[in-house]
Amino acid sequence: MIQAFFVILSSVARCATKRAPNILLIVADDLGYNDVSWHNPNIKTPNLAKLAKSGIILEQSYVLPVCTPTRSALMSGRYPIHTGRQHGVLSPEEPRGLLTNLTILPQHLKQLGYSTHMVGKWHLGFCNQSYLPTRRGFDSFYGYYTGA
Repeated sequence: MIQAFFVILSSVARCATKRAPNILLIVADDLGYNDVSWHNPNIKTPNLAKLAKSGIILEQSYVLPVCTPTRSALMSGRYPIHTGRQHGVLSPEEPRGLLTNLTILPQHLKQLGYSTHMVGKWHLGFCNQSYLPTRRGFDSFYGYYTGA
């Protein structure tokens, strides 16, 4: 997970002198290794396969069995034990979120001149406006703050 984060940033930095590439990052909860057509011919995912073929497939990453720890690692580039998000999902009544003193992926991308947008599930805190995706580097957000 952490390695993928830095590979993305270093690739973007190398392309800064040229036209920067578009980055589309898809996080699919509960998607197994054999749940895509390039690993299992019995599964039909033509649109994902087309995106994957024209991009980079990150398959040497580790995720956790629930979404908040995985999302915190992806956004921060740190293992969840280092972000305080290792124990499970954030429930709606919890007064916490992903540490705001961490610079996360969309903030790094903004520094490189990207516009950043998020669609889907945030699940990294919303009890205070400083935890919201639009305060953490995303220009826009359309989705859920917690599980859908």
